Amino acid sequence: MFLILINMIFHTFLVGIFFQFAHSLIMLFLKIGNSTSIFARQFHPDFYYLCAFYVVFTFTTIGYSPIGSFISTVFLKARKAKGTDLEYISSNLEEVLIAYNKNTNQNLTAKDFNLFINNSEVVNAMALGHKTIVVTAGLLRAEPEMLQTVLAHELGHLHYGDSMVSIAIIAGSYPIQICYWANYIFMQIARVVVMILRFIPILGLMSALFMWAVQLACLPLIAINWIGNKIFDFVYLMNCRRTEYRADEFASNLRYGDSMIRFLEYIAPYVEQGNIFTQLFSTHPLVENRIERLQKIKVQN
Repeated sequence: MFLILINMIFHTFLVGIFFQFAHSLIMLFLKIGNSTSIFARQFHPDFYYLCAFYVVFTFTTIGYSPIGSFISTVFLKARKAKGTDLEYISSNLEEVLIAYNKNTNQNLTAKDFNLFINNSEVVNAMALGHKTIVVTAGLLRAEPEMLQTVLAHELGHLHYGDSMVSIAIIAGSYPIQICYWANYIFMQIARVVVMILRFIPILGLMSALFMWAVQLACLPLIAINWIGNKIFDFVYLMNCRRTEYRADEFASNLRYGDSMIRFLEYIAPYVEQGNIFTQLFSTHPLVENRIERLQKIKVQN
């Protein structure tokens, strides 16, 4: 929840600045046209940030809700599991839920989860939102033990709410992305106008200077967004790696520790390890580090 709050504050600040900037341009055009519209007047700075907060809060809330999970499955091009695929996933999930219910004092069944399939051949699965699990086609063809192991890991993410936090943070960043797309469209239209007016000496020069001024005015906002996002990404991705370790431990506590190690050894040749710098901006820890932690947990138990 702390990361969601920080994400909301940061993006409210960015979107608020963008709203102020966009309204300044609108006021300029309206004043040139001698308009008496309410939008031709300057608002209190707090008004822009209040509007920005409502927009970011709305997107974040949608992301945190079941709607966010559904939208995520659409982006992942995942389809609802049906027929024999649903039976196969459900039967293996039921096996995992025996230990899960015992450890958490719950009484969940496979029917309590929304099960989806993604056509990727990569052996993987994803936890989304509250109770949604997406299994890849590659994992469907794996041995039952491997499927159960990965499901145990994903149940860990659902149990701790990791997937809800991730979707809420991503959704909360959409407003500023929409703002940048709007700015990009505006600049493309402005370039077309400049090209049309360039044959008129005074208007062509004035429109070109105006466009350059707008681009220069956007640079600080772009710089703040880039620097801020890098800092936030560093913290967010560090938390993602922590949640991966925690989900591994959760699977181990469900008696899937050894099979989790075998699964990680299986995927190790297909996972790009990268260098120290790239690991700082990776969602998952090094496979060898995950195996080492699981082996330590095995010794402690």
